[in-house]
Amino acid sequence: MTWLELFYDLVFVVLISQITHRLAEHISLTGTWEYLVMYFLIWLVWLNGSYYQELHGQNDGRSRMYIFGQMAFLVVLTVYAGHAVEDRAQAIGFGIAYFLLIVLLSYQWWFLRRIDQAQYRGGVATYVTFLLITGVLVLGGSFIADNTLRTAVWGIAALLNIVATPLSAARSAAGEGVTDVTESWAERMGLFIIVVLGEVVVGVGDGLADGEHTVTKLITGMLMLFLGFAIWWTYFDFIGRREPRTGQRVRAVWITTHMVLAGAIAAVGGGMVSMIEHADDAVVPVESRALIAWSLAVTMLAIAALVWTMKPRPALRRAIPTLVIGAAYAAVLAVVPVAPVAFAILLSLTLWVSWCFAFADAARGGGLIIEIDE
Repeated sequence: MTWLELFYDLVFVVLISQITHRLAEHISLTGTWEYLVMYFLIWLVWLNGSYYQELHGQNDGRSRMYIFGQMAFLVVLTVYAGHAVEDRAQAIGFGIAYFLLIVLLSYQWWFLRRIDQAQYRGGVATYVTFLLITGVLVLGGSFIADNTLRTAVWGIAALLNIVATPLSAARSAAGEGVTDVTESWAERMGLFIIVVLGEVVVGVGDGLADGEHTVTKLITGMLMLFLGFAIWWTYFDFIGRREPRTGQRVRAVWITTHMVLAGAIAAVGGGMVSMIEHADDAVVPVESRALIAWSLAVTMLAIAALVWTMKPRPALRRAIPTLVIGAAYAAVLAVVPVAPVAFAILLSLTLWVSWCFAFADAARGGGLIIEIDE
């Protein structure tokens, strides 16, 4: 990972903050669907730019200009992303900027096809085709007046690009050395997880800043921040900085699951604002409770799937079953009317219990949970 890549990822801090802020103000099934569509479109841009840099980026002028060009379009996207699903004028601005960014990314990949080995060209051609179709759908969809239909078209665009990765891989004669996840790519993915964990911190800060400042509100905010700490702790002790097992299927699961994980973590942060604002209520609002609990359940299931991709080690012996049970427990909490303080404590316990099992298994095996295999 380079300083340029770190600089690139900082733009996504602002971009993701825009869509999670809107989610915090529109906690509903419709609001969640709109958040997911926008998140997947943003994720696909990050994945394309980051993976290109991982495979082909150099510390030269061309690579730097590619990154800076992407960043320029991304900054424009931050202007429109927050309201693109509900305002046609904002949607058009978003669609134009997104399309131009896709054109730039497509050019980068297509340029490689001209100089790449013959066995890889079929996969690149398929991928670029899907990438351009995605851009055209987002651009065309931005001119649709009906908000629901526009969001649906954008959702189809995101889905097409998600499908493009395995299809292009299937058409490529790439060997195991190409499909394996490198140490630098694992670090880069960990950095993106930190980016979305920042939305948990932002959610706590916004919730505490709004309305009257009370002791109960402060305690609830700190407990929810503690939940963010638990997510960080679990991910980086179980998954972060570690290369998964080799193989194309493992790599596909590893990348796709990180996409789901990052979106779920950011959604947890989006739900925290409303919950903390209602810290003095008798029970957590139904919408906030459902969004946070179900997002945490998805987070735990995603971490469990990522554990499956990891090389076996003592600390992870019981990680998958404990995480799955914890996810089920979190999902149940979504329908249990409890006070905000109690809700925050119960949620944090779901992750810390899993971590304690892993710590005990690591100690029993004579090692440390934080050890990284060389």
